[in-house]
Amino acid sequence: MLCVIAKLDKDATQKLCSLQKAVLGDDPARRPLYGHITLATYTGIAEADFIRDCRRLLSGRPAFTVDYERLAVLEETAILTALPEKTGALAALHRRIAERWDKELDRWTRLERWLPHTSLLYDPQADLQALCLRAEASFTPFSARICAIEFSRVLDSGYEIIDRVALQGGDAARISKLIYAWAAVAEKYRAGEISRDEYDKWRYNDPQYDDTQIWAKVPSHEFSDAMVKAFKRKLKE
Repeated sequence: MLCVIAKLDKDATQKLCSLQKAVLGDDPARRPLYGHITLATYTGIAEADFIRDCRRLLSGRPAFTVDYERLAVLEETAILTALPEKTGALAALHRRIAERWDKELDRWTRLERWLPHTSLLYDPQADLQALCLRAEASFTPFSARICAIEFSRVLDSGYEIIDRVALQGGDAARISKLIYAWAAVAEKYRAGEISRDEYDKWRYNDPQYDDTQIWAKVPSHEFSDAMVKAFKRKLKE
């Protein structure tokens, strides 16, 4: 089978891994969680055509966010899941794929049955309702950023990512936040609220000095690279 998946950002994946750990603890049998939401599972034989068409549908699409609102047990498939809202860009992408390929999708990802979710645990023998209650004690609704759509082949041993489409705007949005953080600290320096030494400490060291909370642990050299690229683009405009 071939799946089209919306890849979650690192922060969202870490949140879901923490939920998974709240359920299973340090059980060595716990499988690493690959943060994603399945948009479509293709079961036909024209995989190359399917991938080509999906890439065309995804061309030029911007990065977007999804809101995880609750946990739930899908009894029919014995899965404990985190459920994002079935709205916005996520639902629109699924609809566009399903409208063209619905007859060749598996029954779970067809237009009338698709329920977006991220699986935390599959175990037909476990008391999943009890485990869901345990996980809910650690759950707070959150937003996740989707910056790429991937094509994943399902194997007996797991999965293999065979193709990837980066969505537009992921890097641009991130750079904008970096520039905003820099501008905020620079303004403090110009206003005399911080000294030159404090300003340089912020620029040349690490995010521990960022009271804007926007720097978000991006290393200084990466910030510099991002700034250079942003200003080069600005000069070309």
